[in-house]
Amino acid sequence: MRTPALYATELRDLRCALGLNQRQFAEQIGVDRDTVNNYENGRRSVPEPVIRLARRLAAEQGAPVVRTARKPDLRALRESKRLTPEQLAQLVSMPERVLRQLEAGISPVQALDDQVRWRLGAALGITL
Repeated sequence: MRTPALYATELRDLRCALGLNQRQFAEQIGVDRDTVNNYENGRRSVPEPVIRLARRLAAEQGAPVVRTARKPDLRALRESKRLTPEQLAQLVSMPERVLRQLEAGISPVQALDDQVRWRLGAALGITL
């Protein structure tokens, strides 16, 4: 049996894979933005029909979903794409020092705004 926290993480992963913000995603699944926010932050359990609908939407759109249960090794991912820190920072429009702090674990990825986190994830081929 899956815990509500795993559903919350999966729902966020699916939303990010679809490239949608919480408001857009809420419209797709028929709830309001606050409800999506409560689901993703574990303040409200994600109903099974909602997670099934989100999975179906992601599958229909061919969205690549990478689970974020573990912290991604951003440096290894960047290096696997053969990008320098300067190149990746420029590609995702973020200061290089912030990227280096993320890679070193000094700053959490969650501290980034949604658009920067989405661009970074897209550049590395993962959902953050």
